[in-house]
Amino acid sequence: MATRTDEGPAAASGGRTATEAMILEQACRLFARRGFDGTSIRDIANAVGISNAALYHYFTDKDELFARIVISVIERQCAMMEQRLQHADPPGKKLRVFMGAYADFFAANTTESVASSRSFGALEKSDQRERAIYWRDRYERILRDILQEGMESGEFRKGDVALTGRAILSCLNWIYRWYSPSGPLGPKEIVEGYADILINGIGAAPEKAKKKQARKR
Repeated sequence: MATRTDEGPAAASGGRTATEAMILEQACRLFARRGFDGTSIRDIANAVGISNAALYHYFTDKDELFARIVISVIERQCAMMEQRLQHADPPGKKLRVFMGAYADFFAANTTESVASSRSFGALEKSDQRERAIYWRDRYERILRDILQEGMESGEFRKGDVALTGRAILSCLNWIYRWYSPSGPLGPKEIVEGYADILINGIGAAPEKAKKKQARKR
């Protein structure tokens, strides 16, 4: 499986024409800004500077365009996770590696990641949705395996693996809503903060909590 993550959906799918690459690039930009429902084929064609008919030479419809972007994003995310988690680290380290890989992928592929996260549910054609769900489930399974290992080893508190996994993925998948290129924190810093909260909890360490309570008396 390919491990390059800085290539867009056109490059990830093999050699493509410059026009097709431009269509995908402009579609990503519009889907990220307006969402799937807020973007039309005419909008994409106008952004590229071609006619609707010319765009249909490369893509059957808007659904195919969007599916190419989404599937490419999830497949390449999954490849990055699997590559970085090859070493047998403790579960806590693995979880940080998993979350850090998400941040690195997002930083290198921000527009595609936003487009995919914002409108994933817009995939309606069964074959496209099945492919996307396959990669999404494979990606989530990596996380659940880490959590299961941590709970069994005692490094993580016992709990519902699926529920815990969904909480972590919710943090990651909503980065696109909170991250601003002009803000004080980059994707890596945001995810590291999330990891600290999730792994260490929001409660103060026992000794610190006791000292603080003693000072209040």
